[in-house]
Amino acid sequence: MADKRKNTDQMIDSLTDGLQSVRPVLPPLKRTLLWSAVLLTVMIATAYLLKGFRADITVKLASTEFVGENLVLVLIGILSLFAGFRLSVPDIRYGKAPFAIIGGIIAIGLAVNLFLFLTVDAHSIHTEVEQHGMFYHCITNLLSLIFAPAVAVYVLARKSAPVMPLWTGYAVLVGVLALGAAVMRHVCAVDSAAHLLIWHFLPALGISLCGILLGALLLRW
Repeated sequence: MADKRKNTDQMIDSLTDGLQSVRPVLPPLKRTLLWSAVLLTVMIATAYLLKGFRADITVKLASTEFVGENLVLVLIGILSLFAGFRLSVPDIRYGKAPFAIIGGIIAIGLAVNLFLFLTVDAHSIHTEVEQHGMFYHCITNLLSLIFAPAVAVYVLARKSAPVMPLWTGYAVLVGVLALGAAVMRHVCAVDSAAHLLIWHFLPALGISLCGILLGALLLRW
């Protein structure tokens, strides 16, 4: 019996020889709170260094409506990142919460865009579209804000070896986009509903769909 145990121990030692210990990932909630703060800090610094804040930022920060809009976007970002980070961990029970969060955010996004489309007059929408040479930079600014944070969250998600790469890829990109959209409100000085619909919300909605493809390409292991 002793010899058999000794042989078993020797076999285990031979199999594990040279292996390094793996550092466990943080729980999804802690990882979400930590990286939400990091990503927001990076985006704010990027916006300030590359574009600067809008001239009336102090006035807007005194506006309840403006602050409320930003808080909603940040909350959506945090919830989406939580859903993505939770789904990225393969050995836990996901429950219904991550899928409910993602479904709720999709519904909110579609509802906001539909509401703006139906309530904003057609002339304003046409005017915004015709001014694409002036305002397309809102999209490029958003992409510049989210590029490095998006790379970071996909690296983090991949390290967890997710078994639901499509859901995970979509959720983490929505999270980064929502945080980026909040920071963009501090950069872009145009507050009209038509402008926000055409150059902020619809592009973010479209870009978020790329998260499914990125999840399929980058998060499979």
